[in-house]
Amino acid sequence: DMSGPDDADGIYLHDSDGKPLMLNHCVIAFGDDDGVDTLNSQVTIQNCIVRDFSNPNEDAKGISVFHGNVLVRRCLVANCYVGVSAKSSGPLAGMSVEHCTINAVTTGVAAAYKSNARVGNIAIHLRNSIVLAPEAIHSDFGDDKITVEYSNTSQPWPGDGNLSQPPLF
Repeated sequence: DMSGPDDADGIYLHDSDGKPLMLNHCVIAFGDDDGVDTLNSQVTIQNCIVRDFSNPNEDAKGISVFHGNVLVRRCLVANCYVGVSAKSSGPLAGMSVEHCTINAVTTGVAAAYKSNARVGNIAIHLRNSIVLAPEAIHSDFGDDKITVEYSNTSQPWPGDGNLSQPPLF
């Protein structure tokens, strides 16, 4: 439970110096800023639940990527203001989301502009996932920054095998 002004993140992974980091079988819940915040790190987040980071005053995200490469696999991201987001001030911000369910308050997946991250050097790849949000997918830098395949999104998005109807489990 992380409460407070800016950077009340659940976990902050800063500059892994090229070494791979892994979060596996974790529950990260309840905070005012980001559930997982990465800065220039190589991170795998798998088999995790990230939930209840929904503070609109902090633009709270379940998973926030700033440079580096992050793989999100078999995770649930729920009740976060923004589900997952990547931003860049120059170096590549890469994020792959595979076999995940994202249910966000405003935006599910975002390639985002921020005052300290104005460059669109972002590559997000979403595959075999479900994204439910008023705005399922958003890019401040053009739709080519986000590739979606074989996923179910609450709004149509181009790509092989994508659906925008309720999954009807």
